[in-house]
Amino acid sequence: MNKLYDNGEMLLGRKNDIEKYCLKLIIQGDEMLTETAKETLEEIEDYNDSDILCINYDTGMGLEIESWKEIDEVKKIWKIMKV
Repeated sequence: MNKLYDNGEMLLGRKNDIEKYCLKLIIQGDEMLTETAKETLEEIEDYNDSDILCINYDTGMGLEIESWKEIDEVKKIWKIMKV
């Protein structure tokens, strides 16, 4: 996955892609987006670059982050399901 998905409430993507996106927002200089981007960078610093993160930034009480690691990947699901 080398894409980001944002539906206005949640941001989904690999940690390293999210970092690049946040840095781009900071460079652009929009004050409100910059603060959210800085907060996001601080919150995700302990995750691995390859982790997939789902960041809910619409909670009202900071960020809520769910994560998946590479070992969580489901492989060959079609053979399991015999579709």
